[in-house]
Amino acid sequence: MRSFDDRLAEVGGFGPGFDLVRLVLCYEVLVWHCWVIGAGSVEPGKGSLAWIPFEMMVPMFFALSGFLVAGSSLRLAPQAFLINRALRIFPALWAAVFMAALVVGPLMTELPIGEYFREPQFRAYFLNLFGIIRYPLPGVFGGYGVNGSLWTVPWEILCYFIMVGMVVVGLSKRGGAYLALALAILFAGVAYAAMVDPAEAQGIGQKLLKFALATQGGMLIPYFLSGAALFHLRARIPWDWRIAAACGVVLLWASLFVDGLVWSKTPLLALLALVPSVYLVPYLGLLRLPRPPGFRKGDYSYGVYVCHFPIVMTLHTVFGFSDWRLLLLASFVPVTLFAMASWHWIEAPILAQRKRFSMVGRRIAEAEKSGA
Repeated sequence: MRSFDDRLAEVGGFGPGFDLVRLVLCYEVLVWHCWVIGAGSVEPGKGSLAWIPFEMMVPMFFALSGFLVAGSSLRLAPQAFLINRALRIFPALWAAVFMAALVVGPLMTELPIGEYFREPQFRAYFLNLFGIIRYPLPGVFGGYGVNGSLWTVPWEILCYFIMVGMVVVGLSKRGGAYLALALAILFAGVAYAAMVDPAEAQGIGQKLLKFALATQGGMLIPYFLSGAALFHLRARIPWDWRIAAACGVVLLWASLFVDGLVWSKTPLLALLALVPSVYLVPYLGLLRLPRPPGFRKGDYSYGVYVCHFPIVMTLHTVFGFSDWRLLLLASFVPVTLFAMASWHWIEAPILAQRKRFSMVGRRIAEAEKSGA
């Protein structure tokens, strides 16, 4: 039976389906936020039979990230690894932050424009440039967050530092260590939820435990670590459509018979979803899945993820769509165009500078040079 390592060798070490997987996941986030913003609540989405794809999209992103960056953590020194990741995370993030603060904010604020720029909340919003997340802008959207999708950024950065820590202590090549740490965090979360009421957390120590073990972000770290574990254990894990189908059935079963409103607040359920979610993402990424027409000249997924929320909020506020599907239809083109502009004008030129130490950087540099 072929292993993940065998399949990686067959496709030249670079999964041909990962680009499509990223696109599907990021546009899934766009659909979700159109649904939530249009309804004014997450309850209709999580109360539907289709809630599981939306609940697992961000954990799957983290599993995908763990699988894909594990190799570079082996090839690069810690400092180069962190620079490599910073060049991927921050350029599109900065574009989204400046777009929200300097375009969306002035257009949508209820305050006089001079007062808008003088408000401390305006200056605080630029902390997002450094991964310190601030959601509101003064007088914009009635105090509702301007970019709700940025909440995952500090958790992603934390995952990179954890991976560097694994390298420094000499565990970077031990997939079992990654898996053990992932399970330890999830089991600790299960135990915490069973013994402590998070609402009653008092003091710095208890609040830190609550933050790490009982928040939606804290449950993302085990998915990242498990994705890295799968990469390191790839020679021992079968790459088999039957296992992938079984994983899909498990998630479908959960969507049909488990309450989506309870899922995200229950570490035990996150633990049960770990294996099928982490297996499916790299399995699909190693299939020969072509990107759709119009999306073959770049990786627009991250740009879509970080920029879509202020665009959706602006369209919803201006036009007041009564149906989330109309909001999605109106948002798709401007979000995609912004992501494409971000990639070709900002992200790709910067990422191409990684060609000295990054396989992906070399691929991007070659593609941009050839005009592909």
